[in-house]
Amino acid sequence: MPGCIHVEARAIAQNYHLRKLGYVGTVQHEWDRRHIARHDPARVLREVGVKQKLLDQYERLLRAEEAHAAAKAELDADVEHENRTGVWAGEGLPSVRLQALRREDDYLTAMLSVLEGLVKAEAAVYSDHPDYRQEWKP
Repeated sequence: MPGCIHVEARAIAQNYHLRKLGYVGTVQHEWDRRHIARHDPARVLREVGVKQKLLDQYERLLRAEEAHAAAKAELDADVEHENRTGVWAGEGLPSVRLQALRREDDYLTAMLSVLEGLVKAEAAVYSDHPDYRQEWKP
């Protein structure tokens, strides 16, 4: 059952209503009950999902930045070729490509800055973890 911490099969098998409600488990100690109430499993899973989406978007933008850098390098090479030979061999008009790259540059820079700040802020929660990297500091 998604979102379960611990399921006591005997208790679930004996109570259909608990199964229907998405019963998550049985605990023996009061401190376990308080812990589960404080860290609602469904909420924790939603939180993890949101963090994963944030990281996915950040990774997509990093890949877009790499593609953008490659497109800039290609345009530079095409312009260099034209300067040497006097013949434009690149795709499209250089001025149009340059304008598009400048717009992308502004967008990517702004979005990466915002997302990097958010990702680093999220990572800062784990600054006491042995695998935490200092370059993740906000």
